[in-house]
Amino acid sequence: MRLHQIDRFREGDTQVLRCSVDWEDCARPSSEIRFSLPVYTGLTLDPCADAFLLAALAPAFAAGEQRLRVEGALCPQLLQNLPTALAILRQWFPQDFASPHNPRLEGNGARAARHPPADASFAFYSGGVDSTHLLLAHSATLAAPQPQQLRHVLSVQGFDIGGRVGQDGSATFAAFCQRAQPLLDSRGLQLLPLSTNLRHLDDRPGFWGHSFVGFALAAVAQLMGQHFARALLATPGEPLSAPIQAPFGTHPTLAVYSNSADMPVLMPYLEVSRFQRLGLIAHYPLALAALRVCFFSDEGRPNCGRCEKCVRTQLGLRLHGIDPAAYFSDVVLDAGLIDQTDLGSDSSAAMVEEMLAQLQGPAWRPLRQAVLRQLARWQRHKRWREGRTLGGRLRSLKRRWLDGD
Repeated sequence: MRLHQIDRFREGDTQVLRCSVDWEDCARPSSEIRFSLPVYTGLTLDPCADAFLLAALAPAFAAGEQRLRVEGALCPQLLQNLPTALAILRQWFPQDFASPHNPRLEGNGARAARHPPADASFAFYSGGVDSTHLLLAHSATLAAPQPQQLRHVLSVQGFDIGGRVGQDGSATFAAFCQRAQPLLDSRGLQLLPLSTNLRHLDDRPGFWGHSFVGFALAAVAQLMGQHFARALLATPGEPLSAPIQAPFGTHPTLAVYSNSADMPVLMPYLEVSRFQRLGLIAHYPLALAALRVCFFSDEGRPNCGRCEKCVRTQLGLRLHGIDPAAYFSDVVLDAGLIDQTDLGSDSSAAMVEEMLAQLQGPAWRPLRQAVLRQLARWQRHKRWREGRTLGGRLRSLKRRWLDGD
Protein backbone atom coordinates (compact mmCIF):
# COMPACT_ATOMS: atom_id res chain seq x y z
CA MET A 1 0.00 0.00 0.00
CA ARG A 2 1.19 3.48 -0.82
CA LEU A 3 0.00 6.63 0.95
CA HIS A 4 0.88 9.80 -0.88
CA GLN A 5 -0.22 13.34 -1.77
CA ILE A 6 -0.89 14.39 1.82
CA ASP A 7 -2.36 17.85 1.62
CA ARG A 8 -4.38 20.27 3.72
CA PHE A 9 -6.95 22.71 2.37
CA ARG A 10 -10.16 24.50 3.26
CA GLU A 11 -13.72 23.69 2.17
CA GLY A 12 -16.03 26.47 3.30
CA ASP A 13 -15.88 26.62 7.09
CA THR A 14 -13.99 23.32 7.38
CA GLN A 15 -10.31 22.46 7.12
CA VAL A 16 -9.60 19.14 5.42
CA LEU A 17 -6.56 16.89 5.58
CA ARG A 18 -6.41 14.34 2.76
CA CYS A 19 -4.16 11.46 1.70
CA SER A 20 -4.35 9.28 -1.45
CA VAL A 21 -4.38 5.50 -0.93
CA ASP A 22 -3.10 3.03 -3.54
CA TRP A 23 -3.38 -0.71 -2.85
CA GLU A 24 -0.49 -2.67 -4.35
CA ASP A 25 -1.05 -6.37 -3.60
CA CYS A 26 -4.82 -6.72 -3.60
CA ALA A 27 -7.45 -5.84 -6.17
CA ARG A 28 -8.94 -2.79 -4.52
CA PRO A 29 -9.51 0.58 -6.18
CA SER A 30 -7.53 3.64 -5.16
CA SER A 31 -9.22 5.79 -2.54
CA GLU A 32 -8.41 8.51 -0.05
CA ILE A 33 -8.42 9.09 3.68
CA ARG A 34 -9.97 12.36 4.81
CA PHE A 35 -10.08 14.13 8.15
CA SER A 36 -11.95 17.40 8.67
CA LEU A 37 -12.33 19.85 11.56
CA PRO A 38 -14.39 23.07 11.71
CA VAL A 39 -12.36 26.25 11.38
CA TYR A 40 -14.12 27.82 14.38
CA THR A 41 -12.22 25.49 16.73
CA GLY A 42 -9.11 27.59 16.14
CA LEU A 43 -6.94 24.47 15.81
CA THR A 44 -5.18 23.11 12.75
CA LEU A 45 -4.76 19.49 11.76
CA ASP A 46 -1.12 18.41 11.51
CA PRO A 47 -0.30 16.83 8.10
CA CYS A 48 1.75 14.26 9.95
CA ALA A 49 2.79 11.08 8.12
CA ASP A 50 2.59 9.16 11.42
CA ALA A 51 -1.17 9.71 11.46
CA PHE A 52 -1.68 8.13 8.06
CA LEU A 53 0.69 5.26 8.85
CA LEU A 54 -1.41 4.39 11.89
CA ALA A 55 -4.65 4.99 10.00
CA ALA A 56 -3.92 2.45 7.28
CA LEU A 57 -1.88 -0.07 9.25
CA ALA A 58 -4.54 -2.61 10.27
CA PRO A 59 -6.36 -2.66 6.88
CA ALA A 60 -3.05 -3.08 5.03
CA PHE A 61 -1.96 -5.89 7.37
CA ALA A 62 -5.31 -7.67 7.03
CA ALA A 63 -5.30 -7.37 3.22
CA GLY A 64 -1.85 -8.96 2.94
CA GLU A 65 -0.08 -5.88 1.61
CA GLN A 66 3.67 -6.49 1.42
CA ARG A 67 4.53 -2.97 2.44
CA LEU A 68 3.00 0.22 3.78
CA ARG A 69 4.81 3.23 2.40
CA VAL A 70 4.00 6.76 3.51
CA GLU A 71 5.39 9.71 1.58
CA GLY A 72 6.56 11.65 4.62
CA ALA A 73 8.92 11.60 7.59
CA LEU A 74 8.03 9.16 10.38
CA CYS A 75 8.73 8.98 14.11
CA PRO A 76 11.56 6.45 14.74
CA GLN A 77 9.95 5.28 17.99
CA LEU A 78 6.71 4.51 16.20
CA LEU A 79 8.51 2.53 13.49
CA GLN A 80 10.36 0.55 16.15
CA ASN A 81 7.27 -0.31 18.20
CA LEU A 82 4.53 -0.97 15.64
CA PRO A 83 5.78 -4.47 14.69
CA THR A 84 5.23 -5.47 18.32
CA ALA A 85 1.65 -4.19 18.18
CA LEU A 86 1.02 -6.18 15.00
CA ALA A 87 2.50 -9.32 16.56
CA ILE A 88 0.16 -8.96 19.53
CA LEU A 89 -2.83 -8.53 17.23
CA ARG A 90 -1.92 -11.60 15.17
CA GLN A 91 -1.64 -13.62 18.37
CA TRP A 92 -5.03 -12.41 19.58
CA PHE A 93 -6.95 -12.44 16.29
CA PRO A 94 -5.32 -14.80 13.77
CA GLN A 95 -8.57 -14.90 11.82
CA ASP A 96 -8.08 -11.24 10.89
CA PHE A 97 -4.54 -11.63 9.56
CA ALA A 98 -3.84 -14.42 7.11
CA SER A 99 -0.31 -13.29 6.20
CA PRO A 100 2.44 -14.61 8.50
CA HIS A 101 4.55 -11.50 7.83
CA ASN A 102 4.10 -7.89 8.83
CA PRO A 103 4.06 -5.34 6.01
CA ARG A 104 7.29 -3.40 5.63
CA LEU A 105 6.87 0.09 7.04
CA GLU A 106 8.52 2.73 4.88
CA GLY A 107 8.74 6.51 4.96
CA ASN A 108 10.97 9.41 3.94
CA GLY A 109 13.42 9.50 6.81
CA ALA A 110 12.95 10.40 10.47
CA ARG A 111 10.57 13.08 11.66
CA ALA A 112 11.85 15.82 13.96
CA ALA A 113 10.21 16.11 17.36
CA ARG A 114 7.23 18.45 17.68
CA HIS A 115 6.99 20.93 20.52
CA PRO A 116 3.38 21.95 21.24
CA PRO A 117 2.93 25.49 22.55
CA ALA A 118 1.68 24.30 25.93
CA ASP A 119 1.71 21.19 28.10
CA ALA A 120 -1.94 20.59 27.20
CA SER A 121 -4.08 17.45 27.03
CA PHE A 122 -7.26 16.49 25.24
CA ALA A 123 -9.54 13.52 25.79
CA PHE A 124 -11.48 11.39 23.37
CA TYR A 125 -15.20 11.61 24.12
CA SER A 126 -17.90 9.34 22.67
CA GLY A 127 -20.64 9.97 25.23
CA GLY A 128 -20.27 6.46 26.61
CA VAL A 129 -19.80 5.42 30.22
CA ASP A 130 -16.02 5.10 29.99
CA SER A 131 -15.27 8.43 28.28
CA THR A 132 -17.80 10.27 30.47
CA HIS A 133 -16.19 8.85 33.59
CA LEU A 134 -12.77 9.95 32.34
CA LEU A 135 -13.95 13.57 32.01
CA LEU A 136 -15.52 13.62 35.46
CA ALA A 137 -12.73 11.76 37.24
CA HIS A 138 -9.92 13.73 35.60
CA SER A 139 -11.38 17.10 36.52
CA ALA A 140 -11.91 15.89 40.09
CA THR A 141 -8.34 14.58 40.37
CA LEU A 142 -6.48 17.59 38.98
CA ALA A 143 -7.21 20.98 40.50
CA ALA A 144 -7.06 23.94 38.11
CA PRO A 145 -5.01 25.68 36.88
CA GLN A 146 -2.62 22.77 36.30
CA PRO A 147 -1.44 22.46 32.67
CA GLN A 148 -2.74 18.89 32.52
CA GLN A 149 -6.27 20.05 33.28
CA LEU A 150 -8.52 19.18 30.36
CA ARG A 151 -9.80 22.04 28.23
CA HIS A 152 -10.72 20.12 25.07
CA VAL A 153 -12.50 16.88 24.17
CA LEU A 154 -12.53 15.34 20.72
CA SER A 155 -15.44 13.40 19.25
CA VAL A 156 -15.29 11.58 15.92
CA GLN A 157 -17.99 11.25 13.30
CA GLY A 158 -17.02 8.23 11.24
CA PHE A 159 -16.11 5.74 13.96
CA ASP A 160 -19.13 4.61 16.01
CA ILE A 161 -21.45 7.10 14.30
CA GLY A 162 -21.52 7.00 10.50
CA GLY A 163 -18.49 4.76 10.15
CA ARG A 164 -19.89 2.09 7.85
CA VAL A 165 -19.78 2.43 4.07
CA GLY A 166 -23.08 3.91 2.90
CA GLN A 167 -23.85 5.50 6.26
CA ASP A 168 -23.63 9.25 6.80
CA GLY A 169 -24.47 9.78 10.45
CA SER A 170 -24.35 13.58 10.23
CA ALA A 171 -27.74 14.12 11.86
CA THR A 172 -27.02 11.59 14.60
CA PHE A 173 -23.61 13.13 15.29
CA ALA A 174 -25.05 16.67 15.38
CA ALA A 175 -27.73 15.54 17.84
CA PHE A 176 -25.09 13.84 20.00
CA CYS A 177 -22.99 17.02 20.10
CA GLN A 178 -26.04 19.10 21.02
CA ARG A 179 -27.01 16.77 23.88
CA ALA A 180 -23.43 16.76 25.20
CA GLN A 181 -22.98 20.54 25.17
CA PRO A 182 -24.56 21.29 28.59
CA LEU A 183 -22.27 18.74 30.26
CA LEU A 184 -19.19 20.05 28.46
CA ASP A 185 -20.09 23.67 29.26
CA SER A 186 -20.44 22.78 32.93
CA ARG A 187 -16.88 21.40 32.93
CA GLY A 188 -15.35 24.23 30.87
CA LEU A 189 -14.58 21.93 27.92
CA GLN A 190 -14.47 22.83 24.22
CA LEU A 191 -15.75 20.15 21.85
CA LEU A 192 -13.63 19.36 18.79
CA PRO A 193 -15.97 17.58 16.32
CA LEU A 194 -13.72 15.76 13.86
CA SER A 195 -15.10 13.87 10.84
CA THR A 196 -13.37 11.13 8.84
CA ASN A 197 -13.97 8.35 6.33
CA LEU A 198 -11.07 6.31 7.73
CA ARG A 199 -13.20 3.31 8.75
CA HIS A 200 -14.19 2.84 5.10
CA LEU A 201 -10.77 1.26 4.43
CA ASP A 202 -12.13 -1.88 6.12
CA ASP A 203 -15.49 -1.45 7.81
CA ARG A 204 -16.17 -5.04 8.88
CA PRO A 205 -17.82 -4.74 12.32
CA GLY A 206 -15.73 -7.39 14.09
CA PHE A 207 -12.49 -6.27 12.52
CA TRP A 208 -13.09 -2.67 13.57
CA GLY A 209 -13.40 -3.56 17.25
CA HIS A 210 -10.75 -6.28 17.34
CA SER A 211 -7.94 -4.75 15.37
CA PHE A 212 -8.66 -1.36 13.78
CA VAL A 213 -10.13 1.06 16.31
CA GLY A 214 -7.05 1.44 18.52
CA PHE A 215 -4.80 2.43 15.61
CA ALA A 216 -7.54 4.73 14.28
CA LEU A 217 -7.71 6.61 17.58
CA ALA A 218 -3.91 6.81 17.73
CA ALA A 219 -3.95 8.27 14.22
CA VAL A 220 -6.37 11.01 15.25
CA ALA A 221 -4.16 11.82 18.24
CA GLN A 222 -1.21 12.43 15.91
CA LEU A 223 -3.28 14.96 13.93
CA MET A 224 -3.48 17.12 17.07
CA GLY A 225 0.24 17.05 17.85
CA GLN A 226 0.82 20.74 17.10
CA HIS A 227 -1.46 21.77 19.95
CA PHE A 228 -1.36 19.02 22.60
CA ALA A 229 1.29 17.06 24.45
CA ARG A 230 -0.89 14.00 25.09
CA ALA A 231 -4.28 12.44 24.45
CA LEU A 232 -6.39 10.69 27.08
CA LEU A 233 -8.42 7.65 26.08
CA ALA A 234 -10.82 5.80 28.36
CA THR A 235 -10.00 2.17 29.02
CA PRO A 236 -12.61 -0.57 28.57
CA GLY A 237 -14.66 -0.92 31.74
CA GLU A 238 -14.06 -4.61 32.19
CA PRO A 239 -13.03 -5.61 35.74
CA LEU A 240 -9.35 -6.48 36.01
CA SER A 241 -8.38 -10.12 35.67
CA ALA A 242 -5.18 -12.16 35.34
CA PRO A 243 -4.56 -11.03 31.72
CA ILE A 244 -5.58 -7.46 32.76
CA GLN A 245 -8.50 -7.31 30.29
CA ALA A 246 -9.71 -9.35 27.33
CA PRO A 247 -8.01 -8.76 23.96
CA PHE A 248 -9.50 -5.83 22.08
CA GLY A 249 -8.47 -3.04 19.73
CA THR A 250 -8.25 -0.48 22.54
CA HIS A 251 -6.42 -2.76 24.97
CA PRO A 252 -3.94 -0.72 27.09
CA THR A 253 -1.07 -2.95 25.95
CA LEU A 254 -1.56 -1.93 22.33
CA ALA A 255 -1.61 1.78 23.18
CA VAL A 256 1.96 1.59 24.49
CA TYR A 257 3.21 0.33 21.12
CA SER A 258 1.15 2.81 19.06
CA ASN A 259 2.58 6.00 20.58
CA SER A 260 4.97 8.38 18.90
CA ALA A 261 7.74 9.94 20.97
CA ASP A 262 5.98 13.31 21.29
CA MET A 263 2.26 12.43 21.20
CA PRO A 264 1.37 9.55 23.52
CA VAL A 265 -2.13 8.24 24.11
CA LEU A 266 -2.57 7.60 27.84
CA MET A 267 -5.26 5.32 29.29
CA PRO A 268 -5.89 6.17 32.95
CA TYR A 269 -8.34 4.65 35.45
CA LEU A 270 -7.75 1.07 34.31
CA GLU A 271 -8.47 -0.10 37.85
CA VAL A 272 -11.98 1.43 37.89
CA SER A 273 -14.62 -0.96 36.56
CA ARG A 274 -17.63 -0.04 34.43
CA PHE A 275 -19.97 -0.50 37.40
CA GLN A 276 -17.82 1.78 39.56
CA ARG A 277 -17.71 4.37 36.78
CA LEU A 278 -21.49 4.40 36.63
CA GLY A 279 -21.46 5.15 40.34
CA LEU A 280 -19.66 8.44 39.67
CA ILE A 281 -21.82 9.35 36.66
CA ALA A 282 -24.98 8.75 38.72
CA HIS A 283 -24.15 11.89 40.75
CA TYR A 284 -24.23 14.20 37.70
CA PRO A 285 -27.62 14.75 36.00
CA LEU A 286 -26.00 16.47 33.02
CA ALA A 287 -23.75 13.46 32.48
CA LEU A 288 -26.74 11.12 32.62
CA ALA A 289 -28.63 13.26 30.13
CA ALA A 290 -25.69 13.15 27.68
CA LEU A 291 -25.01 9.42 28.06
CA ARG A 292 -24.83 7.54 24.74
CA VAL A 293 -23.90 3.89 25.07
CA CYS A 294 -25.86 2.40 22.17
CA PHE A 295 -24.64 1.40 18.69
CA PHE A 296 -28.23 1.03 17.41
CA SER A 297 -29.55 4.48 18.24
CA ASP A 298 -30.43 7.41 16.01
CA GLU A 299 -30.67 11.17 16.51
CA GLY A 300 -34.12 10.81 18.10
CA ARG A 301 -33.11 8.09 20.54
CA PRO A 302 -29.54 8.17 21.85
CA ASN A 303 -30.05 4.74 23.48
CA CYS A 304 -32.45 2.12 22.12
CA GLY A 305 -32.89 0.59 25.58
CA ARG A 306 -33.13 -3.00 24.30
CA CYS A 307 -29.69 -4.03 23.03
CA GLU A 308 -27.33 -5.89 25.35
CA LYS A 309 -25.20 -2.84 26.08
CA CYS A 310 -28.24 -0.69 26.89
CA VAL A 311 -29.72 -3.36 29.15
CA ARG A 312 -26.43 -3.86 30.98
CA THR A 313 -26.05 -0.12 31.54
CA GLN A 314 -29.64 0.21 32.79
CA LEU A 315 -29.01 -2.55 35.33
CA GLY A 316 -25.92 -0.74 36.60
CA LEU A 317 -27.81 2.53 36.99
CA ARG A 318 -30.65 0.81 38.84
CA LEU A 319 -28.13 -0.64 41.27
CA HIS A 320 -26.82 2.90 41.86
CA GLY A 321 -30.33 4.17 42.63
CA ILE A 322 -31.08 5.78 39.24
CA ASP A 323 -34.26 5.07 37.27
CA PRO A 324 -32.83 4.60 33.76
CA ALA A 325 -36.12 4.81 31.82
CA ALA A 326 -35.74 8.52 31.01
CA TYR A 327 -32.35 7.92 29.40
CA PHE A 328 -33.22 4.71 27.53
CA SER A 329 -36.30 5.44 25.41
CA ASP A 330 -38.64 4.88 28.38
CA VAL A 331 -37.89 1.14 28.31
CA VAL A 332 -38.73 -0.64 31.56
CA LEU A 333 -35.92 -2.83 32.86
CA ASP A 334 -37.31 -6.15 34.07
CA ALA A 335 -36.42 -9.85 34.00
CA GLY A 336 -38.16 -10.29 30.64
CA LEU A 337 -35.94 -7.65 29.03
CA ILE A 338 -32.79 -9.34 30.33
CA ASP A 339 -34.08 -12.71 29.06
CA GLN A 340 -34.40 -11.18 25.59
CA THR A 341 -30.74 -10.10 25.42
CA ASP A 342 -27.66 -12.26 25.02
CA LEU A 343 -24.10 -11.44 26.02
CA GLY A 344 -21.64 -11.09 23.16
CA SER A 345 -18.22 -11.35 24.78
CA ASP A 346 -16.29 -12.39 27.86
CA SER A 347 -15.86 -8.69 28.65
CA SER A 348 -19.62 -8.17 28.81
CA ALA A 349 -19.98 -11.32 30.90
CA ALA A 350 -17.35 -10.05 33.38
CA MET A 351 -19.20 -6.73 33.75
CA VAL A 352 -22.49 -8.53 34.38
CA GLU A 353 -20.88 -10.90 36.88
CA GLU A 354 -19.58 -7.92 38.84
CA MET A 355 -23.13 -6.57 39.15
CA LEU A 356 -24.49 -10.00 40.05
CA ALA A 357 -22.82 -9.71 43.44
CA GLN A 358 -24.86 -6.54 44.08
CA LEU A 359 -28.22 -8.17 43.29
CA GLN A 360 -28.95 -9.33 46.83
CA GLY A 361 -32.25 -9.53 48.70
CA PRO A 362 -35.84 -10.43 47.76
CA ALA A 363 -36.47 -7.24 45.78
CA TRP A 364 -33.65 -8.05 43.37
CA ARG A 365 -34.41 -11.78 43.02
CA PRO A 366 -36.22 -11.61 39.61
CA LEU A 367 -33.40 -9.61 38.05
CA ARG A 368 -30.77 -11.82 39.66
CA GLN A 369 -32.36 -14.96 38.27
CA ALA A 370 -32.58 -13.39 34.81
CA VAL A 371 -28.89 -12.43 34.94
CA LEU A 372 -27.96 -15.98 35.96
CA ARG A 373 -29.90 -17.31 32.97
CA GLN A 374 -28.15 -14.79 30.72
CA LEU A 375 -24.72 -15.90 31.96
CA ALA A 376 -25.67 -19.55 31.51
CA ARG A 377 -26.69 -18.87 27.90
CA TRP A 378 -23.32 -17.25 27.27
CA GLN A 379 -21.43 -20.23 28.68
CA ARG A 380 -23.45 -22.61 26.49
CA HIS A 381 -22.71 -20.45 23.45
CA LYS A 382 -18.98 -20.45 24.25
CA ARG A 383 -18.93 -24.24 24.53
CA TRP A 384 -20.71 -24.49 21.16
CA ARG A 385 -18.39 -21.96 19.50
CA GLU A 386 -15.29 -23.72 20.81
CA GLY A 387 -16.51 -27.12 19.58
CA ARG A 388 -17.14 -28.55 23.05
CA THR A 389 -20.71 -29.58 22.22
CA LEU A 390 -22.04 -31.95 19.53
CA GLY A 391 -23.44 -29.01 17.58
CA GLY A 392 -20.17 -27.16 17.93
CA ARG A 393 -18.13 -30.12 16.68
CA LEU A 394 -20.44 -30.50 13.67
CA ARG A 395 -20.03 -26.79 12.97
CA SER A 396 -16.24 -27.13 13.13
CA LEU A 397 -16.27 -30.11 10.75
CA LYS A 398 -18.50 -28.22 8.32
CA ARG A 399 -16.18 -25.21 8.31
CA ARG A 400 -13.14 -27.44 7.71
CA TRP A 401 -14.94 -29.15 4.83
CA LEU A 402 -15.88 -25.82 3.27
CA ASP A 403 -12.27 -24.64 3.62
CA GLY A 404 -11.09 -27.77 1.79
CA ASP A 405 -9.20 -29.18 4.78
